Amino acid sequence: MIILNKNSFFIQILKDIVEIDQDRLYELSIAYFKEYAGYDKTSKIATLHKEHIDNYFNAFIGRQDRQTSIARVNNEIVGYITYYEKTRQCFYEIASIGEISGLYVSEEYRNIGIGQKLIENAIKFFRSRRIQYYSLLISVNDTKGIEYFKKNGMYTNNMIMHGEILT
Repeated sequence: MIILNKNSFFIQILKDIVEIDQDRLYELSIAYFKEYAGYDKTSKIATLHKEHIDNYFNAFIGRQDRQTSIARVNNEIVGYITYYEKTRQCFYEIASIGEISGLYVSEEYRNIGIGQKLIENAIKFFRSRRIQYYSLLISVNDTKGIEYFKKNGMYTNNMIMHGEILT
């Protein structure tokens, strides 16, 4: 068990992917996809190259409508969150919502407040954009994750259902 206090880690907004340990970000992303695939057979990754991860995170850099925050302990990246403003169809009363598209904290650093601080960073961004609501996609089988998000004020609103086409 790792014992840290709130001053043992820090959160920063990713400004340039070249400035960080890209290999570590790749390792964390692989762990994220492996964990999620355990909950959802439609999310198994066939091939994931470092280039795919670099392209994903680069798409969040230097844009007004999206950001990535990373968490560091002793200068090592231990978690990240990607979030953006999602513009909705013109007929909705609420024109845009926040979307968390990726959140991962290395298993050995969970339950010490890092995920909470990452989410707070996303919420701060959403507030700055005058966004009132945000969402994220989570597997219905990820009961720990669902409980965590409910404790943090989120609620279940929609469900995506999948069907398998048998040949």
